[in-house]
Amino acid sequence: MTIVPTILEKTRDSFIYQLTRLSDYYGYFQIDIADGLFVQNKTLSIEEAFESINRCGSRIRNQCQFDLHLMVNDYLSALNKIDLLSKNLKLNFVFIHHLPSLPSDFYSLPSARYIPGLVINPKEQTEEIVKKYDLKKLLAIQIMTVDPGFQGSPFIEQSLNKIEQLRLNDYRNKIFIDGSVNDKTLPVIMSKEYKPDVMCVGSFLTHAENLKGRVDYLKNFI
Repeated sequence: MTIVPTILEKTRDSFIYQLTRLSDYYGYFQIDIADGLFVQNKTLSIEEAFESINRCGSRIRNQCQFDLHLMVNDYLSALNKIDLLSKNLKLNFVFIHHLPSLPSDFYSLPSARYIPGLVINPKEQTEEIVKKYDLKKLLAIQIMTVDPGFQGSPFIEQSLNKIEQLRLNDYRNKIFIDGSVNDKTLPVIMSKEYKPDVMCVGSFLTHAENLKGRVDYLKNFI
């Protein structure tokens, strides 16, 4: 199981601060991009995020890997920007939400820079996903365990059932969970028979006063 810190910030300075301090312990990050329309919260833009990564210096730019989680209405424009601006970065997955308008074959969107991944929100049913998408072609699915848009939102335990539902529908690729992963919810997550491959951890790390202590806790727990 992999821990991936999630960075959700509104300004370049706060983004650079979080990425710099977390990079002492991690080399793989997920960056949240919210447009203030798809969700109420608004983060720094794709352009600002990539500029901030470059400002962090060559160690982070050359050695770290990134996923992007797009919480935006116009995801096609966002993907075009990513293609244009990400030449010097190591991108893995770009996660896009199932609703409102994602086509059933979105995983074939042409890009040599990233792999499209699918996000499932708490109110969305696994049955919808199984009917609409070819699961064998989806290389990553991210299950939201909070309502998206803000770090620190309440944990929705029922969302964990979607891991089992996907596996029972013969989904064999990576499953991420994102939202309110912390010392209170980890025992619940780890008690389940079906566990995620990747846990995205936000405010438990970004708001930590004793960051090393929380990093060690996560390592020891999993």
